[in-house]
Amino acid sequence: MKCSVMFISLVCLLFVASSAIAASDSDSDSDSDSGRCSLAGTWFGETDAGFVFLITFNPLDNSHRAFSIIADADANHPSGGGVFLEAVEFGTFHGEAKRTGPRSFEQMSLAYGRDDSFPLPWIATITASATWELSSGCDTAEVNFQAATFFPEQNPFVDEPFFCYPPDTGTYHRVPVIGSACAE
Repeated sequence: MKCSVMFISLVCLLFVASSAIAASDSDSDSDSDSGRCSLAGTWFGETDAGFVFLITFNPLDNSHRAFSIIADADANHPSGGGVFLEAVEFGTFHGEAKRTGPRSFEQMSLAYGRDDSFPLPWIATITASATWELSSGCDTAEVNFQAATFFPEQNPFVDEPFFCYPPDTGTYHRVPVIGSACAE
């Protein structure tokens, strides 16, 4: 009798655990029908301060909770918005993003500014952290940015930045898959 009760208890426990896992897996859907959005894909937009970015998010897991980032900034701002007047190039941002809600995400990314006359090829590290809030259609996002700059010898994860940009916001749009823009 004692074994039967233990066996039934074990079966019930396994059923409850498998139900919880199944519910957790279904909660990780990344389609807009479930109210959740995924950042996966490429986004284009501009901040209120005039910085234009083309950002691609690649999922790092099947649940679309984590993403790698590759982002290019507008070539018209190699000085990082006037912080490095001698800068000639602004590098590509690389980083990661993580889900914070059904349609919200946080990100951290890094890029370099380069000056040809400087003895070292890189003059600064620019970090950008942001929060993304996607629309209910999952194709538009309101983004709040905060960026900081660090000298080459600084560790951007530990050291205090030598310059902090004012907070900035922007609207970004998912790049759609469409046919050629040119008529044949």
